[in-house]
Amino acid sequence: MPLKYPNQIPALSSSMTPKEKIGIKNAHKLKTFVEEGLSTDTLPLYNGLMNRKKVAENLGFGRSAYAQNEWIKDIADWADRALEGKPRKTGGGGKTELTQELAQENQRLKDLNVALKVEVDEARRKLRELDYLERAIESGDIRLPW
Repeated sequence: MPLKYPNQIPALSSSMTPKEKIGIKNAHKLKTFVEEGLSTDTLPLYNGLMNRKKVAENLGFGRSAYAQNEWIKDIADWADRALEGKPRKTGGGGKTELTQELAQENQRLKDLNVALKVEVDEARRKLRELDYLERAIESGDIRLPW
């Protein structure tokens, strides 16, 4: 059963200023994001706590909202309390299977790139030798370069 944020975020009203409305909308977005992240274990973490910077980037608001918006601050604190009992990820930094596959594919492509560079260098060397031989044949000076 997913963890639910225990407090009620106020609904939007016509008496609110535009800034307050944006703050309430951002709090609702954060609440939904955190609840989903906690239930699916996909919430961005840093040292075992919610990574506020990444969450703010994902949701499109500034990090200053954590200090300026009481609801956002309360949700972030609630998320950190909910994460307290969970073991911290160690070793691979919590790499997902997809991240590991991408890292392996990246390494394979790097290795292939090195091999292809060696082949290209060898082909260029052979072309330079052929060009030397062709020029030598044309000029009548058929001395070999070695």
